[in-house]
Amino acid sequence: MNCSVVYFSPTNSTKKIVDLIAQDIAADITYFDITNYTTNIENLVFGKKDFVMIGIPVYSGRVPRLVTDTLSSMHGNETPITLIATFGNRHYDDALLELKTIVQANGFVAIAAAAFATEHSVVQKFGAGRPDDEDIKAIHQFAELVKNKINAWDNASHTDLNVKGNPKYRKYQSIPIKPHTTSSCTKCGLCAKNCPAGAIPMDRPKKTDKSKCITCMRCIRYCPQKARGFYSIEKFLAEKSLAKLCIGYKKPEIFI
Repeated sequence: MNCSVVYFSPTNSTKKIVDLIAQDIAADITYFDITNYTTNIENLVFGKKDFVMIGIPVYSGRVPRLVTDTLSSMHGNETPITLIATFGNRHYDDALLELKTIVQANGFVAIAAAAFATEHSVVQKFGAGRPDDEDIKAIHQFAELVKNKINAWDNASHTDLNVKGNPKYRKYQSIPIKPHTTSSCTKCGLCAKNCPAGAIPMDRPKKTDKSKCITCMRCIRYCPQKARGFYSIEKFLAEKSLAKLCIGYKKPEIFI
């Protein structure tokens, strides 16, 4: 069975997890990185003998708005698919259900799903060190279950995969704070080149189109000069608003 991995991973946390799972399942893997907004998966079609895995980070309890249209252009033909959602130690809410609904409308059959906690992309103290050793153990265990299910795959006897989520999805709310640029910016353009939303003009990399920016943190992680970030008061307020929601140790959840 051919194994393909489609992922959206601005800070590489989701990529790390789907890669660990995929390497346990197959030796030959094809990756489609849809983090780059110029990546085109239009007319990408998978068959019954393919196996696909999709990994996305959870934004406001939902599938990132940039991802929904991209995934809608990808099609399967009763193709088995595994769904992975990563979340910053708060909750994944309706993201797995939304992801399942999107892909199954396009000819895929969800056979497994999982949600794993990672370091929060905006306030890194929440979920710091995740995935940790216990997470890695759970990731490998999940991969083994998925591999066994693929090897015994029979669409005729497959029952619908139940995942958590409310069919009336949470209202999508983008994070209100947006990165700004300091005087240490050298206009190297790496932030603009790597921005998934195309929110940073190549000819004016010190600027950010706030209407496009999804606060994914990719520009901050990729800037070699550390010239992108948030104002102190913004970071303080973000941490304060998340404090009660992100406390405690959120365990992985799997559905198979």
